[in-house]
Amino acid sequence: MLIKIFQIIHILLIVLLFVTCTNNDEYIKRGKVKYIHLSHFKMKPTPFINPKISNIKLNEYDVVMLGGDLADSTTKNIESMEYLDSIFDFGNENTLWSVGNHDFAGDTSLIQTFTKRKHYYAYFKNGIFFLVLDSQKDFSNIVGEQLEFFNSVMDTIQKTKHLIVLNHKLIWMYNNPTFSTDSINKISNGNFGECVFCLNPNNFYEDIYPKLQKAKQQGINVICIGGDIGIKVKEFEHYSKEEIIFLASGIEDNDSTNKILVFEHNLDSNLLKWEFKALKDF
Repeated sequence: MLIKIFQIIHILLIVLLFVTCTNNDEYIKRGKVKYIHLSHFKMKPTPFINPKISNIKLNEYDVVMLGGDLADSTTKNIESMEYLDSIFDFGNENTLWSVGNHDFAGDTSLIQTFTKRKHYYAYFKNGIFFLVLDSQKDFSNIVGEQLEFFNSVMDTIQKTKHLIVLNHKLIWMYNNPTFSTDSINKISNGNFGECVFCLNPNNFYEDIYPKLQKAKQQGINVICIGGDIGIKVKEFEHYSKEEIIFLASGIEDNDSTNKILVFEHNLDSNLLKWEFKALKDF
């Protein structure tokens, strides 16, 4: 009798494994891949992060987008970077990191040591052009060599259906007629102001937005993603009158209502969908 029970359990396990593999195979056959955006998951002491983030199976996602403020003092020392690297694999070309103010708290040269990239760069994958900007370097402004880089990329961008622009601070809220200073302070982790962690006055609509608008006019779907939320709100989604999409996701430690941003990309139809999912479900 005991042998028969074990035989039944063995058969059920085989069936379960077959169903799981079949579902995965069917997902792949449908030409779909997933991307994930994670941000502001720091907790004290450095370098520890929200344990729910550590439990996410990041290898299931074709691109991992990190929105900044990974640890309380991410670059405090090489040991903290090594710990975070063991989770996020900074040197992997599919790990994209838009740095935040807490990532600058220490030896910032460690970022490039581990990522092998500057703080701003472009990456092309699955027909999507990812553009990572550093909104921390010049107090929310994209200027100097970074602006030159942005312009050179945008002047030559082609053969893409989607453009995703990543940055930490919600720089596109400033000077947007939809958002008052009061609404910025109710959404952004860093209030509007002139401090290192603030959402500072910046040149987004003077120098960045016109290029994005031109890309949109050329038929490119433009999505801007920020990472400096989570304390006051758990998700953010806004469409400009030019149909440029603004999203933001980030979490707060010890909050059961945290959400993260997950994308599904149908490679056959080139349809890109996204959803804010409860972190507790991962």
